[in-house]
Amino acid sequence: MANKKQKDKIKGGKGDKVPESKLSKKQLDMGQKVEKEHTSDPEAAREIARDHLSEELQEGKGKKKQKYYSKLKKMHKDSSVDLEGLAALANHLDALGYYEEAGMLDDIIKSAAETPPKKYRETGAKSRSDYADPENYKYPIHTESNVRAALSYFSKPANANKYPPAKRKSIWNKILAAARKYKIEISDKAGPPSQEKKKK
Repeated sequence: MANKKQKDKIKGGKGDKVPESKLSKKQLDMGQKVEKEHTSDPEAAREIARDHLSEELQEGKGKKKQKYYSKLKKMHKDSSVDLEGLAALANHLDALGYYEEAGMLDDIIKSAAETPPKKYRETGAKSRSDYADPENYKYPIHTESNVRAALSYFSKPANANKYPPAKRKSIWNKILAAARKYKIEISDKAGPPSQEKKKK
């Protein structure tokens, strides 16, 4: 995509005024494929990727040091903690009378349960509170570009209508709270489309 034809699908992103010539083409192409899992618009997907890489640029990372999507790919390959296996082992140790050891495993399980599995982590996401949907580790909201992406994704009926009304409202309110934190302007009519509106 030529820089002078660069389109702004999501207003106010960090990559809006950053020419692609300053960003890693390899990471941009990777990012566009990753973000297309959440939107059918290839230009919007590329813009979200630009926002993420622009954050690295602001941190002083040139094209050769931009590794956002490479890191994300590596995280997805890492295996998550087998909580069920640890729980079974803890129960076995408890049955054998190794109460202290079983208790230590229980503490590990409790701690791991509060941490997003590696395959769901976005760079910098450290807890469930970094997600608008913490139960499923979806819609990360721990950075401005993630919040903008969440606003874009969750405003689409295909994404929002996967949830029942109460849950949909809860997720949207968390996204809005994060948007206020980063002083992102949102129109009064913005919001997740309701299932009720789709019914004839």
